[in-house]
Amino acid sequence: MKSRIPSAVLNLAIFALVLVSFLYMLGLGQEGNYSGSGWRIQRFYTVLSNLLEGAVAAILGVWLLAFGKDKPMPVWLRVLNLAAAASVALTFTVVMVWLGPILGYASMFVGANLYFHMTVPLLAVFDCAVLHKEKIRLFPDSLFAVIPTALYGVYYLINILAVGVKAGDWYMLVHGGVPGTLGILALMLTAVWGLGLLVCLPRLRRR
Repeated sequence: MKSRIPSAVLNLAIFALVLVSFLYMLGLGQEGNYSGSGWRIQRFYTVLSNLLEGAVAAILGVWLLAFGKDKPMPVWLRVLNLAAAASVALTFTVVMVWLGPILGYASMFVGANLYFHMTVPLLAVFDCAVLHKEKIRLFPDSLFAVIPTALYGVYYLINILAVGVKAGDWYMLVHGGVPGTLGILALMLTAVWGLGLLVCLPRLRRR
């Protein structure tokens, strides 16, 4: 079986980047879009998707070092790896095609945002799509990539119901009315599924 050391090292590096960036955003540094937010930064999709990726990378890195030489990756870890990679890929895509043109790319890549918006997503996708050679199923594996974003959408809507639009609609999704909100959420789910499909392609196993 091909050496898993490069992937193990890369995943542990991803975990370290996520941890340091998260601590920086909590208040150890003052640059970036989330300065001064403290623990409230955990409400943002960018932060949560990167925390998911960091947690999965830590688990995967340790598993690869301990068992990767002799055992194929278990299904649950394969699916988690894909879901996390697709989630941070969505963060990168939103920054590049929407937030960057509106707010300026320079502001998107200041301080810890450089790692959360670009470095971690690109490393995660490279690891999942290129370094892992296990065959993957286009369906249903790609559908699991949608779950974290769907859960975030549910959390976002429940939070609005709990605290109100003014305090809970930090992405201003509800300001366009219910149809607009549902449309944006549907677009996000479609986008993250498409990104999951793209990550699957290099490892595709046809039924």
